[in-house]
Amino acid sequence: DNDINEVRSFLKKNNILEYKYYFVANQFWEHKNYEFLFKVFKNLNLTIKKKFILVSTGSIIDNRNIKISYIENFKNEIDNGLIKILGQIDYKFVQGLIYFAKAYINPSKFEGWNTGVEEAKMMKKHLILSDLGIHREQCEKYNTVNFFNPKEPGELNQIIKKIDSEDNKKINLSEVILDNDLHFKNISLNLQRNYLSIKDQKLKK
Repeated sequence: DNDINEVRSFLKKNNILEYKYYFVANQFWEHKNYEFLFKVFKNLNLTIKKKFILVSTGSIIDNRNIKISYIENFKNEIDNGLIKILGQIDYKFVQGLIYFAKAYINPSKFEGWNTGVEEAKMMKKHLILSDLGIHREQCEKYNTVNFFNPKEPGELNQIIKKIDSEDNKKINLSEVILDNDLHFKNISLNLQRNYLSIKDQKLKK
């Protein structure tokens, strides 16, 4: 409860409304494709009266220690609160932003096994992911996900408009905690069974 109250205070401080924004949590490196995502939201807000809010976190220095220059191209959207760049923030606020987001987006051109995707799955969030093999593998048994070509802004545009037209899916935090607790207990039990089975086979030899 204390963390939720802190998160809500953080949202209020940054003028972020619960379940009224889309969230991306990564670094601003070139292959993470933030510029593509910013362009999509800029175009959405040019053509539709309803406002689409994108909240982003991560270092604005890329992995070659170069400041990201394209941010200047979105000054108007940033000044009007349509694109929020929070930079590097405390981990609990990243988790809170995932929890209160309308959907979690990862637009990467290529990616490893992404922990943000896993956390968003644990919180039962709607996922909007670039169509990569690793993303499909991570969401093999996860139904609330849309994939898009990370080079085709029109695909992402249509997905966001569709999700935005639907009712907000508010997640019960207690249910999330109970479900995940059960999930990890089952993983632990399966690991124990596998270990005992292997041990038993070795003893029989």
